[in-house]
Amino acid sequence: GGMYAPFVLAPHVHDALALQLRRLGYLTIAIYPTAGDFINGRNAYTAYGFDHLYDVNELGLDEWEETDQQMFDAARRVYDKVKKPGQPVFMMILTLNQHGPHDDPMSTLPPAFRDLLHGLDAQTALNFDTYLSRLHDSDLAMRGLEHYFLDRAQPTVLVHFGDHQPSFDGLIRGLQRTLPKPLQPYRDFLTYYMIKSNFAGPALPQYPMLDIAFLPSMVLQAAGLPQDSYFASLTELRDRCDGRYDDCTVPGLLDSYYGWIFGRLHVYQ
Repeated sequence: GGMYAPFVLAPHVHDALALQLRRLGYLTIAIYPTAGDFINGRNAYTAYGFDHLYDVNELGLDEWEETDQQMFDAARRVYDKVKKPGQPVFMMILTLNQHGPHDDPMSTLPPAFRDLLHGLDAQTALNFDTYLSRLHDSDLAMRGLEHYFLDRAQPTVLVHFGDHQPSFDGLIRGLQRTLPKPLQPYRDFLTYYMIKSNFAGPALPQYPMLDIAFLPSMVLQAAGLPQDSYFASLTELRDRCDGRYDDCTVPGLLDSYYGWIFGRLHVYQ
């Protein structure tokens, strides 16, 4: 499933966030934690509208071993190199450290995170301890990234999201979770996103949950940037479906949307 989009879909995409930002004058940069040919990354990101992908070799990092701090430090070095007065920049930084697996030997964890959780079987507890240890490190790294980009005069939007839950090799599926009743059917697919900026602007809409397909439209709205016809349609669908996508409850609306973006706007050919 992970290879379908970069190999099959990407060559046929005619609109995406990076493409729209590049049309608006942005320099679009991807920071990639593996070799550029991994799952066709370099070709796919070019199709999505990125001017350049900096892979692990250009960044001078060890493939599969980079911490979030190392990825963010590398991104800052790239930004300092490419930035020019009056040139807006869009950077997408992909991190892997918290992706998993989370079953490193307990002896490799910092002492404060060893045997942290109790009441779980040993394998699940180990996965949680590893996850929480990396989460602590990621949080510290993210704070540094926020300060670097938000504590400055240039208008900046910073978005952070997780693309899926930690799997713990499937162990997470059987664990109980406390969720609002409307979200319980989606419990295995919920993650989070965060949008911050260093300038005042209109409040963003709030939804019970937001399908990740809508996140690019939220980025444009947070930045106060123009939408083309595709993103205007995506935003309209987002608002009328209350943040839902495949399971939009408005009869016929999703089919109408598909007919418009594919049949009229030709965003995928």
